[in-house]
Amino acid sequence: MLEILNLSFEYPSYRVFDNLNLTFETGGIHLLAGPTGSGKTTLLEILAGSTPLFTGGELSGSAFYEGINLLTLNQKERLELIGYVGQNPDDTFVSQIVYDEIAFSLQIQHQQPTVVRSKVFEIAKRFGISNLLERELETLSAGQKQRVAIAAALTLSPKLLLLDEPTSALDSIMTREFLGLLSRISYDKEITILVSEHRTDRLLQYVKSVTMLDLKQTFEPQQSLPHLSTPSIFLELQAYDSPHDDMTFNQHFASLFTHAPTSMSFQSRNQHDALHVRNLSLRIDEEPILSDIDATFTSGSLTALIGENGAGKTTFIHTLIGDFKPTHGEVIFNHIPTHQLRGKELLRNFGIVPSNPQDLFLSQSVAADCKISDADRGLPSGSTLNFFLELMPGVDPASHPRDLSAGQQLALALAIALSSSPSVLLLDEPTRGLDGTTKMKLISELQRRRDEGVCIVLATHDIELVAELADQIIHVNEGRIVKVGTPEQILLPGTAFTTLITEIFSPLPVLRTSDLKNVFERV
Repeated sequence: MLEILNLSFEYPSYRVFDNLNLTFETGGIHLLAGPTGSGKTTLLEILAGSTPLFTGGELSGSAFYEGINLLTLNQKERLELIGYVGQNPDDTFVSQIVYDEIAFSLQIQHQQPTVVRSKVFEIAKRFGISNLLERELETLSAGQKQRVAIAAALTLSPKLLLLDEPTSALDSIMTREFLGLLSRISYDKEITILVSEHRTDRLLQYVKSVTMLDLKQTFEPQQSLPHLSTPSIFLELQAYDSPHDDMTFNQHFASLFTHAPTSMSFQSRNQHDALHVRNLSLRIDEEPILSDIDATFTSGSLTALIGENGAGKTTFIHTLIGDFKPTHGEVIFNHIPTHQLRGKELLRNFGIVPSNPQDLFLSQSVAADCKISDADRGLPSGSTLNFFLELMPGVDPASHPRDLSAGQQLALALAIALSSSPSVLLLDEPTRGLDGTTKMKLISELQRRRDEGVCIVLATHDIELVAELADQIIHVNEGRIVKVGTPEQILLPGTAFTTLITEIFSPLPVLRTSDLKNVFERV
């Protein structure tokens, strides 16, 4: 049993939680939920031992696992008992090569090379990363890094596994496979797994309990639905119970299929071409990354880049903004190759939110980073900070950006990127770490910017977001465009890229809960 007793923690500028008392049964997966900034990541880091050791702050209280006080363990004891993977695996990597990273904890225990090799290959096969063992970690996608980090955390068969947003960079099929594997591991190896996650719907079927950190309460999965910070579609579906009790299931299903909408039409906007990608190819260290790409991105539209982990989406995003000079071909904005744009001209016309928002932070406080953003973009003082506080009211501007929650860091990156009203907005996994309220703010803001004529391109595994927002989808695989179309043409049942609603109600042509509402209202 994992017991958290009278646990309190505060940074100099704010208290994260106070007098926290929680209990988790031994074994199985337990979901830790709550709104952005409620302390989920902090709690996992305290249990893992990295907070307050590396972050500072005042901690009091106790945490016991099977009677062992987790807060008094030395590093060797902690390594043997606890596995931890944070939201940004880069922060925990100690090696350059995937094989060495997975083998590291075995090697420091002086296990025989043959044993190390056998265990590394066994766990790599289990996580589907055998083909990555010789790769450099910096060349992997965010999803691939997550799988490597979790594999490395499990090499010593810990009894307690702590995972922070583990599915946030995985596509639909990979998420299902990963959660099924995680469930089997929890029971086969008798591991207790505590998972912090905002994308809860796919996880709920696997968990034993759901703890709402903001409420300091633990629920059974079904009972948790009304309390989740990111609304569950299962709660929405309860509103669609059929009033026609005399209809058989087959009659009801046939009626739904007959009346189901076949397509969605987007509002017509005044559009013109904003970005032209012509015969683009990119090689990095002689390795082909992008090949033969032709695409046009228009103002007043939102294009979603989808694809499996490692498909090249992030590199594509950074090539669009000119971070990489194409080996062949070009990306043109206003008749100028984007890799030639510099300084204020670049900042005035382009905004980017990278997959790791911390890449944009330069100072010791939120206020200072916002002040730099204003100066760089020629904006009135306070512009960036005011926009950030609209997204995240209540955050102390004196807070260090790296002390913010993942969702708050993303909101700060969004404020920096959007403050100058750029013509082109590029986002890489923009909903990672966001609770439902903040995600709806993001959706509303992106819709507003699109309708005002901004060209938006986002790379994401959040298929529900794609279905809700995208005018155009570009499917990227192995650095090439394999398909372009609307959500109805691309997000098909049986593929890696379907919404949960589509999976549940296939073959009905529904992508969104709003589609389902239309279906039921017509029955």
